Parts: sequence; C-alpha cells; structure tokens
Amino acid sequence: FYGKETITITKNALTYQQHYGFYKTNVEHKPIYRALNISLIPVANKLNQPHYQLIFESYNAQQLPEEIYRSSLAISASDLECLKQNIRLLYFKKIEPDFISQPYLLN
Repeated sequence: FYGKETITITKNALTYQQHYGFYKTNVEHKPIYRALNISLIPVANKLNQPHYQLIFESYNAQQLPEEIYRSSLAISASDLECLKQNIRLLYFKKIEPDFISQPYLLN
C-alpha cells in the first residue's frame, strides 16, 4: 500500500532505494566507517503488533557520529528480530557455539 524500501547492509556500506508507486529514488550509498548502530522509534501498533521505524547511525570520515539513514516505513517486531540476527551474522565472529544468542544492543 505505501511502497517499499530496499536496504542492503554490508560490512562497509549501507545502500538504500525507495519505491513509492511511480516515484523511485536513486540508489544511495553510505559508508560504514567504524560501526553500525540501529536506533528504534516505536510507532503505532498495526494489527495489535508493535512496529518500529529504524535509524541507522555510523561514523563519518572525520570519525564523528552521524545518522546515515532513517526508514520511512515501519517494520514489525518479527522482521526486526530477523534483521538483528542477520546483522549479528554479518558483524560478529563466532566466539562460542551459542554465538547467535550473544547480547546485542539496539537503542
């Protein structure tokens, strides 16, 4: 109904593009210099499930923190769990057999 956002996260960059009906933005690339942080903004519940808007933050070339992308569309709690697991696999090295359940901080 609203459209879609395509977000690709690699170890070194975040790439995004927005599609809203006939309107489509250019592909944007934002480098990730030191770390990637995701902040959550709770939005109104949909179908009695919590949903969140995401803010991706990293550092710029001068090593200062900055917001690199803010999602327009909210995601469900189940999609957020999937995102967290995939980011863990991307960034965390295997330290112990149960590394998937290591603590992960999202603001």
